[in-house]
Amino acid sequence: MVGKEGGKDEVSSTAYIILAENQRKKKALQETKTKCEELLAENRLLLEEREANHQETYEVTEFLRKEILRKNEKIASLEALLEQREIQVESEKAQFIKHAETKVNELKTQWGARETELVSQVEYLQKELNSLKEFKERQMEIEAEMERLREDNEELRQAQEAKAAELERKFIEQNTKLKKEYEQKLEELKKSSEEDIDERLDASVKRILQQNRRMAEELRLHVQETDELQREKRLLEDEKKRLMREVEIKREMEEQYAKRGSKQSREIRENAQKVASLEKSLGQMMKDFEGERSALKTQSKEELDAAKVEQNGLRRLLKLKTRELNNIRRLAQEVVRQRSDVESFLIDSLSYVREQVADERKTNLVQERSSGGLPNINSPSGQGSSSGRPGASGGSAASKLDIRDLTWEDREKVMRLLFSKINNSSQQSYFGQLPPHSFDMPYDMPYAQALEDSGHQSEAGPAQVV
Repeated sequence: MVGKEGGKDEVSSTAYIILAENQRKKKALQETKTKCEELLAENRLLLEEREANHQETYEVTEFLRKEILRKNEKIASLEALLEQREIQVESEKAQFIKHAETKVNELKTQWGARETELVSQVEYLQKELNSLKEFKERQMEIEAEMERLREDNEELRQAQEAKAAELERKFIEQNTKLKKEYEQKLEELKKSSEEDIDERLDASVKRILQQNRRMAEELRLHVQETDELQREKRLLEDEKKRLMREVEIKREMEEQYAKRGSKQSREIRENAQKVASLEKSLGQMMKDFEGERSALKTQSKEELDAAKVEQNGLRRLLKLKTRELNNIRRLAQEVVRQRSDVESFLIDSLSYVREQVADERKTNLVQERSSGGLPNINSPSGQGSSSGRPGASGGSAASKLDIRDLTWEDREKVMRLLFSKINNSSQQSYFGQLPPHSFDMPYDMPYAQALEDSGHQSEAGPAQVV
């Protein structure tokens, strides 16, 4: 019983050990499979990254080619624009000069016509002024003549009035005297006739008749003289009325002359003001003309200077664009050359790694055959057998080696060598020696931004090892 129990215990312990060993091996196998799957996934990621890098390199090259074509087209368009701008500037300059000459000729013509008009107006005003002076002189003469006539008229009127009063007084006195004499004689005649009527009737009647005839003749003479005086009085009154009318006419003429003189004086003042205003406007016109002329000269000079500055700027921009295009061309050539160097390096590295792996597998295969045991599960050959290719010969492994057959150390070594080569080549390339931009110019997609978006080297430096 004891022996059986001891045998059972031994069997149980052996089975437990075997079971534990199997579990350990299963666990190690599972870990190996997991590690292989991780390596395969990482390998796929690396392959995808490599393809992406190739694609990005192609895209960068294509972008640089398109950028070069675009820059060439832009340079051609800028050259055409520059030529067009020069032609336009020359045309605008000629048009401006022609317009300025036309404007100057128009202003000269207007100024000549205006000057002629002003000269004629000044001559007319001078004639008016001379006529006004003559009128003033004539007015003074007429006023002096009127004053003299007024004085003569006043003297004549006074003389006529005095003469008329004297004649009237004489007439009244003479008439009164004649009446008195007549009455006295009549009374005497009555007395004498009453006394001598009887004695001298015949002689008295004759004498009375003679006296009557004589008195009638005297009375007739007095009446004639009175009529003559009345006629002279009427003539004097008519002369007085005529002189009064002449005086009134002279007064009216004097008033008209005064009104005309004041009107002409006002017209002279207005004409003088017009002449002063015209002279002022003429001076202002000349000043405006000179200011406009200087402004046109300044504007034309500024436009010419601006056109020259713009022309120089376009020429400088064209030179900078040409230099940038040359830099881009050299950059594209450098990228193409580096791509060729990287591809050659990758091919050489892969060939070297394949040779090293093939040599290592041959050595491991010889050791396994000489030892006659199973290969170590953690060895590179064990990894290779766990990868699905057991029993492969050394020649076939060397000729059909894939990146997925490499160990993690080999692949890490290859990637480190690859990125070291890329970094060294990038640091020694022309990218880090390019001068910065000396002007601002809008781009559709700058090269530095394209490199940053694609993960390649930019002005910040080469790409880092992943």
